[in-house]
Amino acid sequence: MRTFIAIDLPDQLRQSLDKLRRCLQRSSIRVSWVKAENLHITLKFLGEIDTDLLPDLICALDRTAVNSSPFTARIQGSGFFPNRCRPRILYAATDAIELFRQLTSSLNQELTPFGFKLERNFNPHITLARIKSERNIEQLFAELDQHTLQGRFESLSKHSTPYRSALSATSPQSFLNSAPRTKEPIT
Repeated sequence: MRTFIAIDLPDQLRQSLDKLRRCLQRSSIRVSWVKAENLHITLKFLGEIDTDLLPDLICALDRTAVNSSPFTARIQGSGFFPNRCRPRILYAATDAIELFRQLTSSLNQELTPFGFKLERNFNPHITLARIKSERNIEQLFAELDQHTLQGRFESLSKHSTPYRSALSATSPQSFLNSAPRTKEPIT
């Protein structure tokens, strides 16, 4: 099962980002937009895992939650991966980069005993779209420059969730894994 760990976003922020998406769709470029229900901040991509490992991963998430302090993050603009000159991914940026890196570092410590590699150069973001072609990209830039990306959310690590990911021709789909969370975080 292809899996990643992500922080859920509040519905209000998802709706705000979806409203932006609808405005940006006016540009005539080939883009695969992320559906509002799939918007999240990925903390760690795990790749293919055995479903039997899922309860242990959830316990590791719970331990991370117990040892992490909650913080508020704000959306602060947008960006492109790898960069604006060669845009492949359009994303919403956050102002809490160092706090997310600390959270990811704690998560990495919990997951390395399971054989997952440490992640370096983590850049917290919300993927909004995958750019299929740079043709007419200036239209997207012009539309994006007319909008202010803003919003805030609580980045409590207890909102970290393992997701199952499925790739499709139109866009990746994310599904909440159905494994039960523990009632009390494990310390």
